Amino acid sequence: MKWRRYNKLPAANTPLPEGVTPLANVWGKTDLLVTVQPYGAYVILTDVVDYTVEDPTMNKLADEQGEQMGLTLDTITRDVLAATASYVACAGGGNGQTITEFSQADIQSACVALMNADAEMLSVARPGSTRVGTAPTRDAFFGFAHTEEIPAIDAVTGVIHKANYPNPTDIHPAEWATTDNVRWFTTTNGKKTGTGPIIYSNFIIGKKAYGVVDMDGGMIEHISKPFDAPDKSDPLNQIATSGWKVLGLRQESSTTP
Repeated sequence: MKWRRYNKLPAANTPLPEGVTPLANVWGKTDLLVTVQPYGAYVILTDVVDYTVEDPTMNKLADEQGEQMGLTLDTITRDVLAATASYVACAGGGNGQTITEFSQADIQSACVALMNADAEMLSVARPGSTRVGTAPTRDAFFGFAHTEEIPAIDAVTGVIHKANYPNPTDIHPAEWATTDNVRWFTTTNGKKTGTGPIIYSNFIIGKKAYGVVDMDGGMIEHISKPFDAPDKSDPLNQIATSGWKVLGLRQESSTTP
């Protein structure tokens, strides 16, 4: 798969000379290349489970495998972001460590870097409301943080929790709060490394920050083989299997001709 980003053209602020054709602009592009690869897993159930468990085991297993597949895709995307994104090392916190927990100054440094790169924000400002306890919110990028960092989000100066948004109609269940120009979403699958101290990767993204490939008709496949499947390798119908297969992405390279 190849994505393409076209470079911005500079301002044409030189007056045109009379009767002279100016030099043409050179228009560049950046190609982002990825490889589509299959991922999947399956579980074996024996006939003993079928005899002794009252619950519809295959149905419940399918639900759990749906969660497993979503976690797999989230983890692949998270790891690609961690391997390829630019980063700002937090230094404004007060925990005495290096790197520190993030602060309002660190978040704003990341936002300024994105705005200086002409990144577009993902949500528009919410105007104030007459409801008691609410507060307006700014245009915002999206931020992804580990749930273990909820105390750090709560400690940021000026944080507005989602319960205090003036218009809560577009709130995602994973959203936690807004700090200045970032709407924070939390997940137990956030990126963290190390043990002493743990270092968290908090992704702050704008529009078109990353992409995934949606393969029409072949992106997701649930594969169930019951006990009476016509399979010669199980002559006594002792096993059933339930599995899934999906196409995911791996970042390969980028080129800028």
